Amino acid sequence: MRMKLLLIAAAMVPFLAAPAQESSAQPAPAKPDRVTEITADKEARFDSEARVAVFTGNVEVKDPQFRLKTDKLTVYLDKQKGGLQRAEAEGNVQIVNENADKGSDGKPVSSRGKSERATYEPASGEVVLIGWPQIQQGINLHMAADPSTRMILNNNGQMRTLGRSKTIIKDTDKE
Repeated sequence: MRMKLLLIAAAMVPFLAAPAQESSAQPAPAKPDRVTEITADKEARFDSEARVAVFTGNVEVKDPQFRLKTDKLTVYLDKQKGGLQRAEAEGNVQIVNENADKGSDGKPVSSRGKSERATYEPASGEVVLIGWPQIQQGINLHMAADPSTRMILNNNGQMRTLGRSKTIIKDTDKE
């Protein structure tokens, strides 16, 4: 079972951190020296025929480029080509990503996303936050003003919001 978990974890490597690519391009292969760890308190279920893995109960994904916490994570592997087809996080989704951009203090600026659900599809490189999504980068906050609002993040750092939202930008100048 541990080996299967490592195979699933290897397939999760591109999650949220895949390099920019054309929509018809294949996801980047996993780097052998990069480790992604998935832990779940209640259950880790694997269906090799359906190529699906389901993790439930305080699920945590630790990757060198991001952290994810959720109640349930479902990973779908591509049946023909192998690799990740899509991933779905459900319940209390929290994503933390250390950006390459640095703040005025020289430290990396972290982005934190929260929502009720999130999906990731490596073919497009997009993460979609659904259910009262919000994104905080440094001291600034962008949040849904309606439960149907969706926030779409792509792998080159751009964000698009569909639906009513509110943005709070804080001035750090001290006079």
